[in-house]
Amino acid sequence: MLPNIAMGLALSLNILLELNPQLIEKNPVPIEVKKEPEYIEGWVTAYSSTVDQTDDTPFITASNTKVRHGIVAANFLPLGTEIQIPEVFGDKVLVVEDRMHRRKTDFVDVWMPTRQDAKNFGIRRAKIIIVERGLDKT
Repeated sequence: MLPNIAMGLALSLNILLELNPQLIEKNPVPIEVKKEPEYIEGWVTAYSSTVDQTDDTPFITASNTKVRHGIVAANFLPLGTEIQIPEVFGDKVLVVEDRMHRRKTDFVDVWMPTRQDAKNFGIRRAKIIIVERGLDKT
């Protein structure tokens, strides 16, 4: 009995679709599902492009890009990860493109144009929003 009902439903569906071809989408639009952002709390510090605060290429990040506003270093997030630190930078999106010394496991280090800017920033504990994780696993 069940196979007959299933066959009848399939036949009805085929007839309905033939009578209403607009019900069949030729090019369906993919639905983008936004994930809720992750929240963590961590230490936020700052660095500048000086050899004593970096390696021997102070203006090149670990992801082989030039340092600039909006770049951060972090070891616990994949390169390319987008983050926000609302308490400090409001809605600005920062991108992980650099790494820190391996002992810094739960720090985010924000690039600053001068050593004095980095010193003035100091160290803060803040909520960090992970907007989108990067694909790099290093």
